[in-house]
Amino acid sequence: MGVDAGRLVDIKADGDGRMQAFLLMVGKVPPSVIFAPTERLTIPGFRWAPRTLMTSEGVATLLNEAQPAVCTPTGLLSEYEVLRFAETEIDESATHLFKNTAKEQMYQCRVISSAEAVKYTCNAILAHALPWRTEWVVGAAVYITEEEGVGSEHRLVCEFRRRLHLTDIWQQAQKKEPEGPIIDGSSCRCKVRLT
Repeated sequence: MGVDAGRLVDIKADGDGRMQAFLLMVGKVPPSVIFAPTERLTIPGFRWAPRTLMTSEGVATLLNEAQPAVCTPTGLLSEYEVLRFAETEIDESATHLFKNTAKEQMYQCRVISSAEAVKYTCNAILAHALPWRTEWVVGAAVYITEEEGVGSEHRLVCEFRRRLHLTDIWQQAQKKEPEGPIIDGSSCRCKVRLT
């Protein structure tokens, strides 16, 4: 990885500060790092970052994408498929359905391995690619706080909220009426700065 372990040992910080320093030294990471099944740092600009690369299943499995994400002091710069919708309070004890009006798809969202259900507000979900025909993907619930840059440098600034599963249920929804409210949204591929 090209990181001097001695420099990490010399850092006068707690574990979170050391992981932040490590990520900044590495500089580039797979965009899938935000989907790692682990606790997150609480440092502003690094709420997306895993507290460790070790998980209960061993080392976090990260996809080796061709286009790496870039770690900066103000967040992770990358590109994801983004499903945007109106600001919504998510209660993890309930099922949430999202209709992607851009692709005529319906998704079911559920939390992944949380000790307790929590409530949070979000207005978008990030994924490598949205699920298709009954598949599921790991995604990240985020809150878009602003948009920055213009033209090819335009990006969404997003606060990381939670890791989640997103399942395509369009075919099921055609056969029977889905239970619960449906949140309308639209998807596109976007550059993001994840904080």
